[in-house]
Amino acid sequence: MLLRLLAISGLSVFLAACSLPRGAALQSEILTEQDAANPTFAVVPVTRTAMGHIATWPVTGWSGRYHWPKAGRGPDSTLIRAGDVLDIHVWDADETSLLIGRGGRNTALPQMTVSASGEIFMPYVGKVRVRGLTPVRARDRIQDALTGISTSAQVQLNVTPGRNNAVDLVSGLGAPGRYTLENRDTGILTACWRRAAGSTATCDIRWWV
Repeated sequence: MLLRLLAISGLSVFLAACSLPRGAALQSEILTEQDAANPTFAVVPVTRTAMGHIATWPVTGWSGRYHWPKAGRGPDSTLIRAGDVLDIHVWDADETSLLIGRGGRNTALPQMTVSASGEIFMPYVGKVRVRGLTPVRARDRIQDALTGISTSAQVQLNVTPGRNNAVDLVSGLGAPGRYTLENRDTGILTACWRRAAGSTATCDIRWWV
């Protein structure tokens, strides 16, 4: 008997959870209200004949306008973020340069991954913060840091975006995978459009921030 009561109670709760949300009146309530002595609303058939009368009703509720969200074009450059990989070449005409071997004019430093703190480690210089900088601004900062050991050193910098400068396109395109963002002007629809052969209907995207 106890099990039967518990089963009935559980079924009642389940059916209550499946009921319609009460954001609006039910059809039965509307039809009942129209026959009330003092109805709070009126049920009016929308016909060509009634349209003239309906047009004279006062406007109520929100009077604003719906519009597409506005968004300006972002910069064409990208920003260096933690996890990006930097390829750095140093050019120096000084034969006594600490970074350039004897008889050489340039050297390629080992690839450097931007740390979680936004820094890279430069030989003879130490930590240089590059996170949040454009590649051009980061190159200038690294070159300024090298003036302490060589006033003629010039830096060439190339950035390979990491996870934080990429998106994962999961489905809705022929080759799902991780795609790097070309610049800060890349939006969600742009990423899907370029990779899904012009279709964004079913593109499933994961954006890392």
